[in-house]
Amino acid sequence: MQNLVKQWAPFLKKSGSVHSLCITSPIDKSDEVKVVERKDSKTKVLRLRVAEEDLGKVIDKQGEKAHSIRTILNATATKLKQTGVLEIIG
Repeated sequence: MQNLVKQWAPFLKKSGSVHSLCITSPIDKSDEVKVVERKDSKTKVLRLRVAEEDLGKVIDKQGEKAHSIRTILNATATKLKQTGVLEIIG
């Protein structure tokens, strides 16, 4: 676990988001990932733009990876008493 933290620490400092770490780890073109986080009083929206060829890797066949990202997003939003929304764009 400590090696993983060291490996991803520079990326997390740059992105400032644990969501970014979850999104970029399973894909090939992580440098093309754009994550925009919008918040208002009731909603936290995470807009994710990935390369077209990586879209399937983020969503996954059964939608498990997208579901996992949504779970983390909703947990974060719930702490802020908000609703989480994930938008994935390829």
